[in-house]
Amino acid sequence: MSTNSMKNIYKLVKLNILILFLTCSATVKADSFRCHSKVVMVGYSTFEVKDKCGTPSYEEDIGYIKVDNEYVNAKQYIYD
Repeated sequence: MSTNSMKNIYKLVKLNILILFLTCSATVKADSFRCHSKVVMVGYSTFEVKDKCGTPSYEEDIGYIKVDNEYVNAKQYIYD
């Protein structure tokens, strides 16, 4: 094999590793998101979320869910 062929294979392997890394890191569970220029984290209170993101276009009471061995009332907010 020529030197150019080996360089091209090496570049292709590096590219595949980069794509694999980015794909795997994108599937990690997100526990925060951006609202305008502010960050909202899982566990924020209703006040904190509405303060950072404004009033949601739709709001739904999900009910009680178990978080860290205790039940909390969960709500779902949808923003346009």
